[in-house]
Amino acid sequence: MRIEDIYRQLFGFGSNTTYYSWKKDEKRKIIKLIEKYFTKEDLVEFLETGEIKSIEDTDMCKKLFKEENESYFFYVNSKMGIIINLHDNILEYYFRYLYFIKNNSSKFSIFKKPFHDAAISFSLQYDKKLSEKDIDSFHIFYDLIDFMDAKDGMWFYITHLVKNDLEYFTHGLDIDKYIVNGKINSDLSFLRNNNLKSPLQIEGLDHYLLYHAYNKINQYTIDDIN
Repeated sequence: MRIEDIYRQLFGFGSNTTYYSWKKDEKRKIIKLIEKYFTKEDLVEFLETGEIKSIEDTDMCKKLFKEENESYFFYVNSKMGIIINLHDNILEYYFRYLYFIKNNSSKFSIFKKPFHDAAISFSLQYDKKLSEKDIDSFHIFYDLIDFMDAKDGMWFYITHLVKNDLEYFTHGLDIDKYIVNGKINSDLSFLRNNNLKSPLQIEGLDHYLLYHAYNKINQYTIDDIN
């Protein structure tokens, strides 16, 4: 398979001409990113199987996404302290937005600002009314979107995370000690008795728990962490 045909399938280009145009455009850095980190064989494997086996390995993920991971959490920690400091409804909005990206990532990968375009589409189908207080805080969400759109590789990083339900964040964390009856227990008395920090104060695990809770997937519900 020719490389231009591979990119045409990856991005849904109408013709191979678009590939050559993007490759020459210095503002579109996604082609350079892919060329730097993936072989032609990797891309063909992804098109044929929906995954790249070597990248599914946790250690490879950590190496590949180290810069994006550190950059993302530095931003979150410097702006919010921890992600749960966001206003409740904005917090819910963000994690439902991430779930929306999971289910619609292919639609937005071709755009220069995929996070921004995905956010607009998501807002049009979001069915929960936001209060004036929520709207006053909404700029924090869009500041985060702008940050992610400005970082090379962040779209690929985030889409990889959400396609794996943020399980990447729990690799290397000892979450077994938090599990009670198949759920991550965040009850304060349980945490005190077992000398544990709140899972919402542990970088990565906070995102993992909130993502599952707000989107009602796997074994978590919002009641578990309120």
